[in-house]
Amino acid sequence: MHEAEKKYSRQIAIDRVIHYLVIVGTLALILFSFWFAYNSAQMQKQKIEFEKQEVKSFMKNKGKAKPLPDFIVDKIPSDELEQLKP
Repeated sequence: MHEAEKKYSRQIAIDRVIHYLVIVGTLALILFSFWFAYNSAQMQKQKIEFEKQEVKSFMKNKGKAKPLPDFIVDKIPSDELEQLKP
């Protein structure tokens, strides 16, 4: 009977450790989900703010010609480049 009690108490200890691991894992998952939701909301706010600034800058520069990138200017012969000037 003494050996059966040791086996039983060992099984209870193992079950208790598993129980605590499950509780800690569940709490970690809950905390991670709150953190992820908060970061997602912050990223969404930043994206909206960036889009608003982008629209404002677009409206400010509306109708203005953008300069050609250097890699295009370097490839165009000089006589054609003069035709592109406004």
